[in-house]
Amino acid sequence: GYNPTWDSRRLWILRYEEVNRRVKFAGGAKSFDDVAEFMKRLQLSVYFTDVQLLPIRAAVDTKYGVKHVVFEMTATANY
Repeated sequence: GYNPTWDSRRLWILRYEEVNRRVKFAGGAKSFDDVAEFMKRLQLSVYFTDVQLLPIRAAVDTKYGVKHVVFEMTATANY
């Protein structure tokens, strides 16, 4: 299952692209655990299948010095 207490504001989507129902998400998160929770929720959703995590990395915001995680995922949209 998923974590019902997870705060979705800990993850942000910067890019959403869709071509022939193939979706690509790109964004950032406060931690690797937040990315894992987002991925788990996509996998449990009836709206997406074949959810794949692409390479993920830790980053630091150059303006504010805030540590975060940068990620990309792909999935197939079911509609």
